Amino acid sequence: MSFGGMKISRYVILIQGLKVNGKIELEGFGYFDAIMENIEEYPGFWFCGTPSHLYSAFYTEKEEILSNGFLCRLMTAIRTYQEKDIRFDSVLVESKGVIGEPSYTPFHGLSYREDTALFGTEAPCLMKLNPEDSREFAQHVLSMIAGLSHMEICCEYYNYSKLSPKHLQVPTSFISVESIFPNSSNDKQNTLARLIVHLLDEDDDFGELVKNYYRLRNNIVHGNKSGERKILERIGRDHLNAPGLNEILRRLFVNLADKNWNPAKDTKTLNRKLARKNTTRTPTRVNNNR
Repeated sequence: MSFGGMKISRYVILIQGLKVNGKIELEGFGYFDAIMENIEEYPGFWFCGTPSHLYSAFYTEKEEILSNGFLCRLMTAIRTYQEKDIRFDSVLVESKGVIGEPSYTPFHGLSYREDTALFGTEAPCLMKLNPEDSREFAQHVLSMIAGLSHMEICCEYYNYSKLSPKHLQVPTSFISVESIFPNSSNDKQNTLARLIVHLLDEDDDFGELVKNYYRLRNNIVHGNKSGERKILERIGRDHLNAPGLNEILRRLFVNLADKNWNPAKDTKTLNRKLARKNTTRTPTRVNNNR
């Protein structure tokens, strides 16, 4: 008599920094829950002899949703719920043998990684969800996953901006922004500001803030330390209590997910719309010599 081998029962996406209080269903995909006791015994849970910051996991039976695009959108969805320190760690395969005891092995079908130290050198700011947050959180994650279906590369850059060293977060954030609004124009600063102001329904002062953040990006990229200091001073002086770039990006991603934004198609459409609007506003000159 022969017995079959190990049977895969589900997949476990390990997430650092997200602490849930009970099971949170994500209809059609799986659910968030605390780390199972067996997983804590898995060697990959430990880092240099101490427990890793793996506070929660996402459990699913569907291998097809472990595509790199889904993982990018999932992490963006979590990160746009609150401004906290969240990391995707890895995916484990949960298998059960003839005695039914689960065992875990790494899932090797991924190319998407978030290879960082355990949150770097600073103490992490964790996302702790109370039971009363569960419904709102699940709805947010589901709507973001659906609405970002055309923005997987944008999500990947957005996630990387959260993982970058602090001095590189502004340039990396703008890589994400430029992937949202692909444009061959040399006037990127004004074009991006105009699009973001329109989408977030903000005023001209907000547009100047976006331009200053883009100027900050340029100075950081080109190593202009004095220019970087001047821009930061200008932002602090001219835009008191203004939102940071992280908050602007969070609002932007939520807004665009609601529109099911398609970067290539919708950017062209919006640029044409704003160009017509600008032309309509331009006063016509009256010829008084007739």
